[in-house]
Amino acid sequence: MYNIYRKDLKKANFEGVNFQKANFQGVDLCGANLKKADLRGANFEGANLINANLERANLMGVNLEKAKLNGANLNKASLSRANLKKSDLRKTNLEDAHFIGANLERANLEGANCKRTCFIEADLKGADLNKANLQGANFGGTNLEDAKLEGANVMRAYFKGSNLVRTFLIGVEYLSPQQLTKAKTLYGSKLDEELITTLKKKYPALFEEPKICMLAF
Repeated sequence: MYNIYRKDLKKANFEGVNFQKANFQGVDLCGANLKKADLRGANFEGANLINANLERANLMGVNLEKAKLNGANLNKASLSRANLKKSDLRKTNLEDAHFIGANLERANLEGANCKRTCFIEADLKGADLNKANLQGANFGGTNLEDAKLEGANVMRAYFKGSNLVRTFLIGVEYLSPQQLTKAKTLYGSKLDEELITTLKKKYPALFEEPKICMLAF
């Protein structure tokens, strides 16, 4: 394991570097270049990665809890099983990134670019996705309980098996009834009246209180 003792690494160039299991806790990496870096299992808890370049970086299993990533570029990055609880991802580029099984509980993704982002089996409980670009995003089996998607663009987004308990979906752009029919549950969710009327008429079971076992993530 690498222990990073320098706390100021702003705009450092680490392109393609192998930092597996390195400890970057609390380090300032604002504007740093970590393109294609191998960061598997690294610890970035509380780190400053604002405007950093993490394009195609391997971040599988990393700890990014409470990290600041707003404005960063994570295009095509792999963050499967990563911990991003309470992380700041506002206006971050997450296009084509993978968050399979990742923990994004209460993360802030407001205005983020999540075009074609894969969130399969991820935990986004209480996450802020307001005004995010979610075109073609895959939320298959995702936990979106208490998440907020107001003003988000969900054109061609996929919600099969997703948990939408108390999810705020009012004012979501391009949201169709067909997208929501595949969800696990819509119990307590907030929807535009037209969607509620259409879905309750044809799929009333979606609004019933689910069994506890159904919400196990």
